[in-house]
Amino acid sequence: MVISDLGIVLYTKCLTMGGALVRCFLKKHGFISGYYRAQRQKSYGLSAKIGSIVHATLQIRTQRQMGAYVSLEQTYPYTAYGIVQGAFVHSAILLLTTTLTENEAYTELWQSTAQFLERVAGTTDMIEIATVYALFELDVLRYTGFQLELNVCVVTHSTENIAYISPRSGKAVSMQAGRKYHNQLFHMPKFFLHQEDIEKPSAKDILNALRITEFFFKKHLLSSLPLPRQMIVNMLERQQ
Repeated sequence: MVISDLGIVLYTKCLTMGGALVRCFLKKHGFISGYYRAQRQKSYGLSAKIGSIVHATLQIRTQRQMGAYVSLEQTYPYTAYGIVQGAFVHSAILLLTTTLTENEAYTELWQSTAQFLERVAGTTDMIEIATVYALFELDVLRYTGFQLELNVCVVTHSTENIAYISPRSGKAVSMQAGRKYHNQLFHMPKFFLHQEDIEKPSAKDILNALRITEFFFKKHLLSSLPLPRQMIVNMLERQQ
């Protein structure tokens, strides 16, 4: 069987005889690891970089055997990530590999990941990257079955004056309904509600957002989050 699909390179490991083990997040097929053939090593050196978006061709003989990537062709020129960009990219990749199931398609999350990588490659502004990253974490929760319901108050069913998130339900709470319990609720990051808002979030706003997503990841999916994510938090704390 031959699979041809768009993919995101998540992991590479050089092996003997010039070959490599490559793991890709394929748009229609999910995570698939495969051997990248030695005769393609020249191409490997150019294109199979972690975080690259590629057009992958994978040959699989049986379900029990590891497949072989015949080609990994970049869809656009690779951009080398700086230290700041790299921290966000590696955190995102580790988050995916620790929350998603092997060989299961996550087409919408793949699209969200590709958009995140393209945004990161297009800027060196840490606050802009951090904002996109926090929204990416929301998407990971959403597409793994733990979507936060942020647009309608769980108490009043109103869409007006949304101010909080309930840690118990992951649902929005209005200012009026939550005022009495505000110390027990998360404060809603404005950019969670208005993702195209002209007003740029502050480092404090993004840290609040990451505390919220961290809480729900640990509640539903993970006992701990990727180490690069703590680097992100540290960088943002220095920006306050």
